[in-house]
Amino acid sequence: MRRACLTLAALGVALTAGAESRTREIPEDYRMAVSTASQRGIAIFLHDASTARASDELMARKVFERDPRLEGWLTEVIPDRSLVVVEFVGTDDGKPAVLYRVEVPVGDAALKFEAMKPSLPLTESQQARWTARGLAIEQLDQRKDRCSRQYNPVVLYPDPAPDGLVHVYMLAATTEAGVVVAGGHFRYDFSPDGTLLESQRSFTKSCFNIEAPDEKKGKPVAFMLTHLLDPTPTEIHVFLSRLHGQAVYVMTEAGTWSVEGAEILFLEPREK
Repeated sequence: MRRACLTLAALGVALTAGAESRTREIPEDYRMAVSTASQRGIAIFLHDASTARASDELMARKVFERDPRLEGWLTEVIPDRSLVVVEFVGTDDGKPAVLYRVEVPVGDAALKFEAMKPSLPLTESQQARWTARGLAIEQLDQRKDRCSRQYNPVVLYPDPAPDGLVHVYMLAATTEAGVVVAGGHFRYDFSPDGTLLESQRSFTKSCFNIEAPDEKKGKPVAFMLTHLLDPTPTEIHVFLSRLHGQAVYVMTEAGTWSVEGAEILFLEPREK
């Protein structure tokens, strides 16, 4: 794995607090892609962060140690209740079923844990997502360009930027505090029933991490990435910005962009 410690100064880019005042209008051809990246990126973070909190709850209850049936999880956002439901799935009586449910509120409110007794059969929507998730994991296992031993799946369906497909993101992860895993993330797009792989993509051409900053120098407020596969930032840039609480400056063939959480700004076009 190629590791990179990128600093804004080393790249010769001066970014000031007033950069937003010099932003350009996003070209019309890019507006849909930018909107989709923003919506999906925040959704990925919400699902992933909620799963982490729910998994911690099960670990605290020693569920993973005591129940060998567990095989994974599914997530669903409940907008009118401002929470994410994380349902842990395993095989019961020969079929996939919901074994445990954790309601994760947006914010710091207490989680609600429930052991399903009896277990619940998967709904049609859950079955589609569970099937797509399993097929995506099989696809990932066949790849030679994985960038981590650990991948976290996130299933988006319904899609916040709807196209009717089930999107499964395989997010490269690390246990090293402060390290940004910038390469090795993938997306698999399945038919609505989760059985047919319609398309897939990677978000980088190589593996690289941004090393954890020197604690004596404090946490950086931003990091920069060169992106070769799209003219605009992607949902992965939005996810990384939200995950690490830092702005991401993205250089593409179209120019320089800033990503800060859901906000994507076009700073300047690339000189031709």
